[in-house]
Parts: sequence; structure tokens; C-alpha cells
Amino acid sequence: MNFERLPAGPPEPESEAASAPEVSMKDSGRLDIFGAELEAKKKRTPQEVAALKQKIGLIARVFSRNYEMDVLPAPHGGWACGIDKRAQEQIVKYITGEISSLDNLPVETFRPKEIYYDAGEVEEIPEDEAIGVLRHEVGHANNTDYRLFFEGQKMAKDEGYLPTSWVNIMNALEDPWVNNREIAGSEVVRQKMTKLYAARTPEIVEKIGTQPATRQLGLNIIHHWLTGENIPTLKDKKVLEIFETIKPHVDRFFSGPTAQGNFENLRDNIWPVYKELEGKALTDEQLKDLARQISGSDLGEKEKGESQEAGGGDEGDSESEGGDFL
Repeated sequence: MNFERLPAGPPEPESEAASAPEVSMKDSGRLDIFGAELEAKKKRTPQEVAALKQKIGLIARVFSRNYEMDVLPAPHGGWACGIDKRAQEQIVKYITGEISSLDNLPVETFRPKEIYYDAGEVEEIPEDEAIGVLRHEVGHANNTDYRLFFEGQKMAKDEGYLPTSWVNIMNALEDPWVNNREIAGSEVVRQKMTKLYAARTPEIVEKIGTQPATRQLGLNIIHHWLTGENIPTLKDKKVLEIFETIKPHVDRFFSGPTAQGNFENLRDNIWPVYKELEGKALTDEQLKDLARQISGSDLGEKEKGESQEAGGGDEGDSESEGGDFL
């Protein structure tokens, strides 16, 4: 596929410093999404689109501290952060059990090489929202441990669950965590993410009941991070009960100091309860097919007309039917 690579260049003089601040959860806190003043979508001219794309490329490279980062339009829409696709074959073999570890892959394999943007959204959503979701993907580039991302999928598969089961719950927890780390010490990022989530929350609240139980739980986790409250239209008693059980561990994940510690928290405290909402997995051949799709996917990617993550989601529900935060 013929991807467009955004041009590299120096950061803007007024940009915030690219060095990572010490993360204090006091700096992060809740986002005031109910008090945010939102702009309406407005179609940009080709020149304005080109300027925003260039800005996206600059910000992605400066704040990921990787000037070789490819910044590309997502082939199916959505925003995402991804690793080197050349490792896909080995990752598939690992998830499906054909090889026992990923130790033969160099550490560099698991460092993000690409950030994808939604070309359609770049043409019309307010710039603050575009930069907000971009900084979220930069947060994945800076903080997400992709080796653990795949190790969790392997564990889910070995227990008889779909690898996407792990993807869905990890993404729901990881998104607030990386946001907290991007927001800490930066009022600019806080303001842009506030507008981003303020724009996307109403659809979630309206359509939460159309989603499968596991997805309702994931969306409620993010809403809890945003507001400290459950989604007011969430009525599934089992989902609410499970959320109450895992809530102390969820809050600990949001403020976790390391990706490894968060992985252990998810594995030991959240996953055993979360998987009560999941059905058991499909056949080995279907699992292999899903593993191939997932290993080529990017954390955070939401393809148009598909469920969360490239490997599909719960019961095949359409992403476009229920909306998503990111």
C-alpha cells in the first residue's frame, strides 16, 4: 500500500519541551469534560490539511523522541501506534504456541516505529482534538511495553480465551495510564485531551447499551478515569458488579509507576475477574487466524466498521454502532 510519509523538520519554537516529566498523579487528576468549550467540525482547505499533517508529523517525532518515526495515514481509518511489521511472523508463532518465547527478537523490535492518523478526521475535526488524540498515541509510543502486550495475548490463548480478550481489557486500562503520563506536567496536553474526550463522551453515554458486556466494561473503565463515575446509562448489573470488584486494582493501574507492574496487576487481579464476561475461544485454526491479524495490528487502532483492535472484538459488533473514546 502506498503510504504517505509526513515530512520531518524542527519543532516549533513555542512547543513544550520534549523531555519526559516526572509523573505525579496529582498533576493528572480528572479531566473537566463537562466544562469544555468545543468547536464544531469544519472542512479544511487542502492547504490547511497539509499544514495540519505537517504539524502532526513534527509533534509525533518530537514528543516520541524518535525523529525516524513514520507518521502515516491509517489504511482503514483510526489513529494508532505500531511496531515493526517484519516481526509479525514470529509474533504469530508465539501467540499460537509454535515457539515458546520472543527472546530471539531484538529489543528494538518492540519499540514503536509508526504512528498512524485518521486522514478523514484530519480534514475536519478541530485541531485541538486532533493533537489530543495524537498525544495519546505518542503516549503509547513512549510508555507501552509491546512485549507484554503480546505476552498477555499468549496467556489468554493458553487459557482458552481469544487473544483479543486480553487486547480489549489492556487497551481500556492502558489508555488512561498513557494519558496520565502525557498529561503530567503539561497543561497544554491536558487542555487538548479534555476537548478530545468531551467531544467523544456523549455518544458513548448514549449507545453504551448496544455494546457487548466486555466492551461496556472497558468503556466504563475509561469513563471512570475521566469523571470518577460510572457511565450513567450503563445498566448491565453483571458489568457493574465486576467493575466494583476490580475498581481498586483499576485505580492502581492508572497510577502504576511501571508497565511491568501494571502487567502483573492486570494478570493477577483484573484478568481473572474480567474473563468471567468472556466466552471461551474458538478452534485452533480460528485462533491462528486471529493471532495473525492481531500481531499485525497497532495498539489503539480502531478501524472503520470493525470492533476494537484489528483482530475483531466481542461478538462482531461494529465499532461504528457504539462509538469509542479513541
